[in-house]
Amino acid sequence: MALIPREFRFIWIQGEAALPPKFAFNVGTWRQKNPGYGTHVHGGEEIEALVKENFPALLPLYARLAIVNKKDVGMFALLHAYGGVFMDLDMQCARGGLEEVLKEQSLVAVDHGNRGLCLKTPRASLVFAASIPGHPAVEETLRAMSTLPFRSSNFSMSKLLYTCWADTFRDMQNQLVSTPLQMYILPTSVLGLDKPEKYTSTTLLLPDKELAVLSRPQGSWHSPISSAYHTAVYSASMNTNTIKFSVLLIFAVLNIAFMIAVLVLLVRRPGGRR
Repeated sequence: MALIPREFRFIWIQGEAALPPKFAFNVGTWRQKNPGYGTHVHGGEEIEALVKENFPALLPLYARLAIVNKKDVGMFALLHAYGGVFMDLDMQCARGGLEEVLKEQSLVAVDHGNRGLCLKTPRASLVFAASIPGHPAVEETLRAMSTLPFRSSNFSMSKLLYTCWADTFRDMQNQLVSTPLQMYILPTSVLGLDKPEKYTSTTLLLPDKELAVLSRPQGSWHSPISSAYHTAVYSASMNTNTIKFSVLLIFAVLNIAFMIAVLVLLVRRPGGRR
């Protein structure tokens, strides 16, 4: 059975040369604490080329996405083409031990954790995944993404992309149980999110009690504090939403004023009510 390549894969759309020092430091923690693993920071041009070559139907949507959403698509484009271990750049390696996670698995994800009261089973997140090249769940996720409508809101688009992955993982996890392509999910505690969870038989539990393989000291990739660029993207998105709300509010006020004016004219007409 093919093994997950021992290669770390990160994405910075502007290219590795433009990687901010704090993220370069994070990449270094993975390299230092996991000797023998390769390390790659992939740029936007490479990811777009992979999408164009392997999933051309996805290219029109990909071309319109904001950088933060291109990262979500790029994660799967890289895993499909090369395999390896993908994670967000705002993650530091708190300790070694990935071999305990990967072992002889074909695909490993991390539980999203934030499921509310209705969803009791783990759902794969977009912050970490490791797979062999061409895993069917990764391929199906990319195909599902190619059918998505475009949303101008980064948050709404992220939600659609995440749903493609979470739903595909859930469905194919059940189909591939007890096969060489069986998929596993790590509990949220590996991200330092120690919350009570309910796990299934396909939850991959590490042998020690401390599962803090990953830590996120700088917050989420989607957070406006992650970098100056993401601050600009976040601000632009917020400004756009504010403008849309203001326009709707003005329109509603004008509409009400027009209706009042019509009523006043009707009342003041000869023969109208006084």
